[in-house]
Amino acid sequence: MEEQRSKSMKATDLLKSQHQDIMEMFEKLQDGDADDASQRFDDLARALVAHDAIEREIFYPLCEELLGETDELMGAVVEHRVMEFCLYVAMESLGKDDFGAKIGVLRKVVLEHLEDEEDALLPRIDGELDEDRLEKVGEQMEEHYEQAESASAREALQEALTPLVSSLLKRGAPAKGNGAGPRRPKRTRARAAQ
Repeated sequence: MEEQRSKSMKATDLLKSQHQDIMEMFEKLQDGDADDASQRFDDLARALVAHDAIEREIFYPLCEELLGETDELMGAVVEHRVMEFCLYVAMESLGKDDFGAKIGVLRKVVLEHLEDEEDALLPRIDGELDEDRLEKVGEQMEEHYEQAESASAREALQEALTPLVSSLLKRGAPAKGNGAGPRRPKRTRARAAQ
């Protein structure tokens, strides 16, 4: 009797599928009633954190191995940190008046990242790897996603952001306020003419 092996999804197709799921979660969160907002946000946060984990821990190292440290890959890594920060800020505002605005910013950042990835990075990886390798990586990513999704989104975000915040504080970034630092005085025409 021939053994039936279920075909795994290619890594790039898995990411595209998750991208679509994440955008649908944003729609449900923004269009749903306020009573279920906490649960829908929790679902979105877990999905984003798990997706972030498989990209940063499995997919991006593979991309670096195949393509080197390209601008698009390094940009994707930076975008992940921005998304983590925006997700954390939205998490902290859950139930507050500014929650919708913070979700809007998070959605915008995530959408731009997903579009960049699907337009540039994923097609390059599809061209570099054969289908069998893409399926093996996809299987590994699916397993890791399930583990990461079952973890607490808040704890995962704090773990991911702690080194970032610590390094900013060591560099002398302000510990309080909006993080913008001191503002430089505007140059007036009289001062510019001197």
